[in-house]
Amino acid sequence: RLVLVTGPSGVGKTALVEEALGRARDADTISWRGRCHERERVPYRAFDFIIDDLATELAGNAPLVAQLEHAGALARVFPTLGAVIEAMIGEVPPAAEDLRVERERALIAMCAVFRHALEAAARGLVLIDDLQWADEDSRELLALLVERVGRPLTIIATWTGDLDRMRGVLERLGTAAEVVEVAPMQAHELVEVLADVAPQASTERLLAAARLAAGSPYLAELIGRELADTDIADPHDAETRRLDRLDDRERKVAEIAALSGGSATFEQLRALAELPSAQLQSVLRSLEDGRIVRITPSASGDPVYVFYHQRLRDAAQAAMTPAARERIHRTFATWLEREASTPDQLAYHWQHAGEPA
Repeated sequence: RLVLVTGPSGVGKTALVEEALGRARDADTISWRGRCHERERVPYRAFDFIIDDLATELAGNAPLVAQLEHAGALARVFPTLGAVIEAMIGEVPPAAEDLRVERERALIAMCAVFRHALEAAARGLVLIDDLQWADEDSRELLALLVERVGRPLTIIATWTGDLDRMRGVLERLGTAAEVVEVAPMQAHELVEVLADVAPQASTERLLAAARLAAGSPYLAELIGRELADTDIADPHDAETRRLDRLDDRERKVAEIAALSGGSATFEQLRALAELPSAQLQSVLRSLEDGRIVRITPSASGDPVYVFYHQRLRDAAQAAMTPAARERIHRTFATWLEREASTPDQLAYHWQHAGEPA
């Protein structure tokens, strides 16, 4: 089934989903995490990181690849899987003349891969942040997974804004889809959030700050931290000012994480920031304490680092010069090439480095 969590930006959708995921995660549950970004223009971008994990699953299972129907279409439509499939079965069957048929075959094969991955688990969870930025291909794959994967699979996605581009999928899925709307916080709830991060502030200041937060727990925490640090309570450009208070090493790591394409591993951050492990650990602890980045498990269980909120990530990117962004993307791409990374990750960073393949 599909659970679509909607509400204004900063209202707490991701926090709610994280809590649900944390409660559901156990030895009998397999989970995958995806995220969409506004500026990305690649097919199936909602499933980028999920497909990377499935490639690892396929790489260790030659019998599955051999018996997979429409493996050739799967390899052509999803290049990350294509490298694995071609290495295991050699020459793939020719493509269908009709591109629509080729796409349909690939999606059917992708559903089969998901079904196989779920065979050893009691349940599966797919979590996708910011589905409003998903392309049409991603929405079609999502709908097919709900329709065709028979095992207990729940897809939980967050959505900001109107649902016009999602109504077709919701109508198609009917009772298999549920929309959960997260309402803005009440003033007394916001005051509690603010008091937790700015305990020295007077009640009058907390009430004024709660009004500025306008129902958003994200803004309340951001305003509260600035109130505690500088005695300023102003939501305008608060993200930029928060980033400006970082020291040089923290800012450097934050900028690398902002351009990672979603999540970054410790090794990636260590290599690109050129910091010893002990120093990087200290920097990351500071960034976590300041709610700039947070640590979350990947589908494989390994920890990765993501920005605490998309608005902070956007602010970090916007504050960088185009040349600085290109330089970091180029460094990312060069490091990923040495690590034999997936084609889509390489293409993403080379394109943003100004050197598309």
